[in-house]
Amino acid sequence: MAAAPDPDANERIEEIPIILKCCTCGETLEEPKTLPCFHSFCKKCLATYFEDELKVKEREYNNAFECPKCKTQLNLKQGDGVEGILPNEFISNLLDILPVIKQQKEKLQCGSCKAQVSVECRCFECERYLCENCLTTHSKWPDFKQHVVMSLEDLAKPENQSKAKKKPRCDKQGHGSKHLEFYCNTCKELACMSCVVLDHPKPDHDYQPMDTEAEKQKEALKKTFDILQKTSTEVDTALNKIGSAIGKLQVTTEEAKVSIKKQEKEICEVLSKKVEHKAAILIGQVNRKLDAQNRELEKQQCDMKAYHEKVNGSLDFAKNIIERASSEEVILLGRELQLNAEVIKKERPDRMEPIHDGTIEYQAKPTGTIVDNINLNDLGNVVSTCFQQNDRPIPSRRTKFFY
Repeated sequence: MAAAPDPDANERIEEIPIILKCCTCGETLEEPKTLPCFHSFCKKCLATYFEDELKVKEREYNNAFECPKCKTQLNLKQGDGVEGILPNEFISNLLDILPVIKQQKEKLQCGSCKAQVSVECRCFECERYLCENCLTTHSKWPDFKQHVVMSLEDLAKPENQSKAKKKPRCDKQGHGSKHLEFYCNTCKELACMSCVVLDHPKPDHDYQPMDTEAEKQKEALKKTFDILQKTSTEVDTALNKIGSAIGKLQVTTEEAKVSIKKQEKEICEVLSKKVEHKAAILIGQVNRKLDAQNRELEKQQCDMKAYHEKVNGSLDFAKNIIERASSEEVILLGRELQLNAEVIKKERPDRMEPIHDGTIEYQAKPTGTIVDNINLNDLGNVVSTCFQQNDRPIPSRRTKFFY
């Protein structure tokens, strides 16, 4: 009989893995295409992006594109297009069991009677979903007494989702579609019992049960996950600082303009039009400096966001592999994720602090001094602070303006 409803089921249903949503349209993936950076897109969305890139850049097709999310370069084989991007089995398998995760029983069909009735559970040995009637029959059959059956509510839990997937079977001729239960470290491939006996005999081959190798890979992935998590935190901090610098730049720019206008008003009482003209020149310089600094900060922010997306793409993937992947998926993707993490680590931006702190000041001279000297060729200085590679402030740059 099916288990009692899980009170936390609704909360989990809302937590559909983010890796099952298209990075472009935000909807559940359709005909998913996963790039080497582990960002996934609907086939249609990715094809549209590639077509738009060709139009915008006005270039001929050369197979080189950037990931729409993190800007990692992708090189397709000549003539392949989006079709050349192979599906990711882990993503495809998760999409197959999405009705289980979302508790959408109406989208599942009983594997025994094929009737359009509500499915209640899954038998791991039979690899079938069962309705209530078939479950009753299954439970009474003596040969099935040792079979493990789990309700859909329990299957929806992340730690059980790998059990809802079909176990991979050997496709070699004459092996009877046996389950792949071993991993050969020598050949780096999964194997069934017949494969082990015929193709991977000891001592020439080092093989072991698949679950044993999967546990080793999962432990290694946990370390990779910790590294990616730390990097993601560092990038979050850097993005916050850059965002603060951009915000401060806007505030201090306005403050500088206010200071200029204040001095302008004071001087205008004596020199009216000349002072107004000089003030306009200064404001124009502030705006030019704002544009220059803002472009630099926004470029750094854009680059940092792209790197952040790259880190989180692998981070989310590693998390879901650890929580939801079957043993064979952990094995097949574990090393690839670790290698990708090493690449991400090497690509870590040298500069994690903002290029400059976003300060633009107007250093006004005393109005009395200006009026007394009647010298409008030097109203004041517009200054800003930038950071060197070691994040130490560079002395303020002062710009003088002449009329």
